[in-house]
Amino acid sequence: MNTNIVDVARRILADRMSGSTTLVKRLLNVLIEMKPTPEEASLALRTISSSVKHMVILRNVATTCLRLIERGVTPNEAAEKMLEELNRSTEVCVEVGVETLGDHERFLTLSNSDQLLKLFTALNPTTVYVLESRPGGEGTILAQAIKKQGKPAIVAPDLSAHILCRRVDCVVVGTDAVYEQGFVNKLGTGLLTHLCVANSKPIYAITTKWKVAIADKDIQVTVRNRYNSVFEWVDCGQLSSYITELGVLEPSVAYTRLLKELKATG
Repeated sequence: MNTNIVDVARRILADRMSGSTTLVKRLLNVLIEMKPTPEEASLALRTISSSVKHMVILRNVATTCLRLIERGVTPNEAAEKMLEELNRSTEVCVEVGVETLGDHERFLTLSNSDQLLKLFTALNPTTVYVLESRPGGEGTILAQAIKKQGKPAIVAPDLSAHILCRRVDCVVVGTDAVYEQGFVNKLGTGLLTHLCVANSKPIYAITTKWKVAIADKDIQVTVRNRYNSVFEWVDCGQLSSYITELGVLEPSVAYTRLLKELKATG
């Protein structure tokens, strides 16, 4: 019996430097490579679902995988299907981002995100400023990854955000969870939304249906109060648009559209 798949999943979840999409892809690859029994896979997936709070994509993917397994799909086949769905969502999302931001040259972002990396790799920026994103400093990882792809990236102190916001064409951030009235992302994202308003600069959040949180309004209030250390709640009212696999969506309709698509998939 493959008894260590839960331990492998927990080790992956202990990574605090990688983006949520990267983590979920690693977990899916574990299911593909280790070929666990349905019982073992279900235990690992339930562990994932109960262990993560802010990374909604992990819960959504784990839940969808569990449903597929319950319908008789083998764990590795379910993981392969989910990996294909995630890659397709990201690819389309990046295509939308390139079409939307293709005329821009100077960008500002923060933290570490698989979607942001793919977006800036597909674009032709003259400069990508990446805030260090402390605590954690994940921005350094993203900047290094962008440079490895042959694109210009500069790591900048978090306290320089107000200066850099005036220099760039726009700000692009990732998301860890999307709710009806806002989203959760790395601490510092909310400040960027305020700086963009003050400097008349657009700010976009790149996301997919897999990051939509299925929650009622009471839960959203709890979320607002809980994310106050490394992650934070960001009201979407100051966001220019969401960049998604469904296209560029206004913040007022993005949650409903993405949730409907997620439910249709899962």
